[in-house]
Amino acid sequence: EVVTSAFAAAILLQTAYPEVRKAFVIGQAGLIDELFLAGIEAVTFRGPLDEPAFAQLQLDPQVGAVVSGWDTGFSWASLAVASAYVQR
Repeated sequence: EVVTSAFAAAILLQTAYPEVRKAFVIGQAGLIDELFLAGIEAVTFRGPLDEPAFAQLQLDPQVGAVVSGWDTGFSWASLAVASAYVQR
């Protein structure tokens, strides 16, 4: 049996943190799909983010976790948003 890291992350959230219904995700469709199957909505960020925009960033208060995986569209902006969620 093969267990992917996306599946493992989704199951971990589902079992250890059942209150999490939304997660900020840096990752590809496979990770987002696995989270969806576990009942977790994925929130992502694509786009530019300069310092003034980061200062005005509105975080979704329902996001209860940050999940990161392989992402061919990775950007420092998405990492900055992820860090803002972790710090919250």
